[in-house]
Amino acid sequence: MTRTVAFATLGCRLNQVDGHEMQAALSAKGFRPVPFGEPADVVVVNTCTVTARADFSDRQTIQRAVRGNPRARLVVTGCWAQTDPETVARVRGVDLVVGNADKARLPEMVADLLDGRTTSRVRVSDIGAARTLAPAPLAEVASTAAPSASCRRPEARPGAASPRLCSIRCGGSWRRDTPRSC
Repeated sequence: MTRTVAFATLGCRLNQVDGHEMQAALSAKGFRPVPFGEPADVVVVNTCTVTARADFSDRQTIQRAVRGNPRARLVVTGCWAQTDPETVARVRGVDLVVGNADKARLPEMVADLLDGRTTSRVRVSDIGAARTLAPAPLAEVASTAAPSASCRRPEARPGAASPRLCSIRCGGSWRRDTPRSC
């Protein structure tokens, strides 16, 4: 039986790219993407934390995922998960919190979660200690992304959404760490 995964991605273009990368990585491991709101085995919410309003939107999206898909396992990742993992873990329905430095291991962590092998609900490494990041499988994005009427393939251009500071200068440098090439 093919496992299904739905994604909700909030925030900047870089978060959009991260969401598509995670979706491609899960697809490569046999997960079938479905639109957010449809029944899924796993729902991944990729959060933003630019402002207090962003945190509020993150909570709303998580609550919507829980209400709309109560049997799904809920994984929260992104900048809010990185900066305040304990708060995220306390939100009703959250099964796993994954930091930005740990996103490359998402397929393994999701498989462990579904198979009951998860030992810790919070998987957030010190992003400042990460020295390498996995190459982005963007070539696979177009073929694996679930189509959405309101979303097109994301593009990350220098200056559009810097991994060091977000476009509105939110202080995101410590949320994503220093820029590096893959």
